[in-house]
Amino acid sequence: MIVAISGDIERAKAWEKHLRQIRQVREVVISSELPQRSEADALILIDHEPGDLSELTRAIRAGFHTFHIARLEDRAEELQKIHELSREAGVQVQMSHWPSLNLSGSRIRSEIGKIEHIQVRRESALVQGKPDSDQLFRNWSDEVALAVNWIGGNLHHAEAKPIQISGSDTGLSITLRFDDSSLASFQFFMGSEKPLHRRVFAGRSMVCETDVLSGNMRFLHKSDKGHQIVREYSSDPAGTAVWSLQQFFKSIRMKSDTLFTPYTAYRSALITDKIKKLLR
Repeated sequence: MIVAISGDIERAKAWEKHLRQIRQVREVVISSELPQRSEADALILIDHEPGDLSELTRAIRAGFHTFHIARLEDRAEELQKIHELSREAGVQVQMSHWPSLNLSGSRIRSEIGKIEHIQVRRESALVQGKPDSDQLFRNWSDEVALAVNWIGGNLHHAEAKPIQISGSDTGLSITLRFDDSSLASFQFFMGSEKPLHRRVFAGRSMVCETDVLSGNMRFLHKSDKGHQIVREYSSDPAGTAVWSLQQFFKSIRMKSDTLFTPYTAYRSALITDKIKKLLR
């Protein structure tokens, strides 16, 4: 397989190192501009302009299977266009939603099966000065997108309430209920003494607690005799890039959905927009 990388040259060189670890990649082509379709079988598109999907649109129209590495877009209308365009072109597109693109997530989903309940608690250390509302938005929109991707189904009800200091948002609580009775709840706070980021995933017979910052995971379930069993694992985030590339290439080979599709991004953006309206 010949893979092209388009975008910032320095970032492209870092991704080239990841690609060189994958056996099926025979050649890597780096360019600051979009290459010709005949020059590569797949494209890694490094987009440095948040909110600009023009390069991704061009890549899809050119017929490239594309791994889009950029800040996750939250404009539903634009994402719907990307979804429809990729389906018409018959190409696979993987969006870089990193909570969805890691090996630990694959273990969690395979162990638990259907996820019915997600709890997230995410706190950032206090920074003197005005609270970073953009960072708070990125934090909660990323977690909401993970719930949409892993729970699936249609949203039944959403609740959102900010934590404020003199009118400035410093935290947020969100609850999402889906049509199949699945539930996701999130608590965010930007004024903690130290960072904290924990996720809990629950299915019918197993629960997984993850410490995102350390990469540690604890799986809890009962034995046939009713005894509680705890299994612990750790994950190395350094392997995320290579694994996400491997899964992207697998989706091309199998003609299957990527780990985070434009359609999932579109559905996430619809819910993000609903939460924004609740907070106004």
